[in-house]
Amino acid sequence: MCKAGDEPVVGCVILNYNDADNVKELISSIRDYETLNCIMVVDNCSTDGSMELIEQLRDDKVLCVQSSGNLGYDGGNNFGMRLLSEEHGCTRILIANPDVRFSEDCLRSLLVEICEDKLCAVVSCEQLLMGEKPVEFSAWNPPRKRSLVLSPCLKKSPYVRIGDSGKRSTVKVDCVAGAMLLADAEVLGNAGYYDEDVFLFSEEMILAKKINRIGYHTLYLPSCSYQHIHSTSVAKTYKKKADRLRTLYRGRRILLKRYYDANPVEIGMFELLCKIRLLRERFNYLGKRTADS
Repeated sequence: MCKAGDEPVVGCVILNYNDADNVKELISSIRDYETLNCIMVVDNCSTDGSMELIEQLRDDKVLCVQSSGNLGYDGGNNFGMRLLSEEHGCTRILIANPDVRFSEDCLRSLLVEICEDKLCAVVSCEQLLMGEKPVEFSAWNPPRKRSLVLSPCLKKSPYVRIGDSGKRSTVKVDCVAGAMLLADAEVLGNAGYYDEDVFLFSEEMILAKKINRIGYHTLYLPSCSYQHIHSTSVAKTYKKKADRLRTLYRGRRILLKRYYDANPVEIGMFELLCKIRLLRERFNYLGKRTADS
């Protein structure tokens, strides 16, 4: 049980799906961080026996629970955040993918920013691929509705990338990468947490829309960073590119309809372009199989 006091009570949610080895490595690296009051591992109904391995990590600081099913990124993290906030008194919650690594100094910097800015709901920092290569989209502004509607046929991401900040201390942005972020538990609760109808992808833009609607914002710290072994859990879940695209497009459809107020014509155009893109992917897949045979 996390103990409340004058200082913020910080909990960490780590969502696992068939990725126990990365979970164990991450917990080993952060278990002794004084800044963290407790760590909660949510097993999203793994199919590889992960829960049994994760249970071995349990102690006074590390909590282990299992969801009722595979709730996706949004539902699984919501499950953990609600438990940390409502049952363990956490006022700030760090969401961390199993395949990220970060220093305690980085976490302290994020905590200072979110505590000093009373209108900050979410804060994160620069994302580096293992090997110190910056990820293109550590922070971004949402695309215009037209770009999102046309996104299935665009070669480039519709996201509006944040330019070089010159390593300023803080930058106000709309979205930060969901691989690691620190959030105000009360504000996220008031905003309704993540949209659980979204399984994976688009959650960052939806969260930005939800917190902006209630008068809060997101901060980005380019002066510190974390490392990310990019998309290892996603790769284990989706073996085929077409399956990843279907999940991506389902999330974007919800984003368009609920948070961009897209009309039926715009939704219809988006769905048509999705079908064309998936059909093209199917032809590419069959062509590759024929060439390999």
